[in-house]
Amino acid sequence: IAEKGETLTKDRFVAFLGGVPELSVGGDPLFSAEELAAAFGRIDVEGKGEVNKSQFATQLHSKYMVTAAVSMTDKLEIKGGKTLRKLDLHEVIEGLGEAVKDPGLGLTRMKGKAEKDGIEGYVTVRGNQGTDYLVPFDPFLACEKRVERVLLELMEELTTTQRYLEKKVSELSHSAKGPLADTKAALISLRPKVREVQQQHTQMKGKVDLARKQHHQAIEAEKLRRQEAVARRGAKDILDETAALAKQAEDTVEKATSVVDALGKNKASEAGDDLQRVFEDAEKGIAAATVACEKADEKIRQRLEELKSHFKGPFMETRSALNKMKV
Repeated sequence: IAEKGETLTKDRFVAFLGGVPELSVGGDPLFSAEELAAAFGRIDVEGKGEVNKSQFATQLHSKYMVTAAVSMTDKLEIKGGKTLRKLDLHEVIEGLGEAVKDPGLGLTRMKGKAEKDGIEGYVTVRGNQGTDYLVPFDPFLACEKRVERVLLELMEELTTTQRYLEKKVSELSHSAKGPLADTKAALISLRPKVREVQQQHTQMKGKVDLARKQHHQAIEAEKLRRQEAVARRGAKDILDETAALAKQAEDTVEKATSVVDALGKNKASEAGDDLQRVFEDAEKGIAAATVACEKADEKIRQRLEELKSHFKGPFMETRSALNKMKV
């Protein structure tokens, strides 16, 4: 990709991927230059506009996120292994090999490297009862989990503060004057601030929920866009294949027709005395035309049968085009 250079630039990255045939449909790219540039930005974490081989290779590593309480051990087999440390919830683990089953317990285990401290060891990916301890890393999900944790901690702090505030106000309820009365008044004045923070917390939680919904919608929209692009390519291939057969049949029919027309206009004499050969050529042409038409018709019928369950999208359009060919 970098053309033997030491670094890969954003422009070269965009240009290379923009020219990959598998990333286009009918000559139209699946991803815009802006989308490819944004993808490069995920690799170029330092924002320099270029990355070296090591930085690029890092993106090809498998990463996982811890989703349930699990420990990292020094051996593949849990029995006889030593616990290196417990992994934190939502911690990121880099996969260092394929997941394999622990022959003794039936657990799916994998060697990995903890991103936060570099410790290496073996981790259970899935338990023998189907519990997933590690799932493929998703940057958005990881960010979402961090925000959720912060919001939860904030709510716990708010709850603790509010309880402490109300407790102290209750303890000072009989203080009518003096320093304790002043303290009670000051504590009561904090109630609106606590409620304000609670409202802000609720608003932030609502924004997180909205962002999650919008992200899900964007993912689904992108999936549909790619599916439609693949469908367009498949529909085009079907139409091109059938159209080629139809054109071949048409050319064969025209050729046979020209020979028959020549016979009908008494032009067979131009071939000399070999009138029998001219008739044989005409028969062969008619036979070839019949075979070509039957082949094209069979292909159209076959494709129509394959597409009969499609009522919208590119395949529906192709079905309509094939029906017109059939007529």
